[in-house]
Amino acid sequence: MTSEIVKINNLSYRYEQNPVLNHLNFTLYKSDYLGIVGPNGSGKSTILKLILNLLTLQKGEIHLFGESIQRFNDWEKIGYVSQKAASFNSGFPATVEEVVISGLTKKVGMFKAFNDSHRKECIKALEKVGLSQFAKRNIGELSGGQQQRVFIARALINNPELLILDEPTVGIDEQHVKEFYELLNELNRKHAFTILLVTHDSDFITKNATRIIHMDKTITFDASATEFSKLKSKEMHQIYGCTDEGRKEN
Repeated sequence: MTSEIVKINNLSYRYEQNPVLNHLNFTLYKSDYLGIVGPNGSGKSTILKLILNLLTLQKGEIHLFGESIQRFNDWEKIGYVSQKAASFNSGFPATVEEVVISGLTKKVGMFKAFNDSHRKECIKALEKVGLSQFAKRNIGELSGGQQQRVFIARALINNPELLILDEPTVGIDEQHVKEFYELLNELNRKHAFTILLVTHDSDFITKNATRIIHMDKTITFDASATEFSKLKSKEMHQIYGCTDEGRKEN
């Protein structure tokens, strides 16, 4: 039987009096590559924050690796990449190696020195994203797409089983977006990482993910990427608020 990585039952959430999630149910299985799409304000990022325990659960259940989120404590199994490329200070005085290896701080300790074995883990993570040759380069010298690869390497250095990404291509040009999704494909298919991705890049995600969830406070579509790509213009307008040709802009 396929392992359940994330299981969500009857999940609802509100900010003060404003409901943003309404009775969500879905399961993410090992080796899935799930893309979550939907309009702004649909609750996509809120789901990720709840899974990462950055928000307190209000109603419903979340299980991670078979354990309730209230009891789950093995957070090294989850790597997280946010919208860092768009807001990162390119003048930040740190090398690529220093940024990636900082992902081990919680494991090693805040004021402990990193040793050679930690640096080897750093290089392994950079190899997975194709940037090992840039280890000693200042991160500010890299393009936005390369910087985001560095942040993925930082998330991978703890060898997680689940990689969560929240709008990771914001601020990256289209060519680097394409390369970024090629990287995620490789991580999923070659290295068997389970991926949960929130994105507006519906054209790219349709071509790459194995499964798509569309949501607008509740789930309006949950099936394979192939089925999502077959949606006719009328159906796309009903669930996505646009025609098939306009998916990318939403």
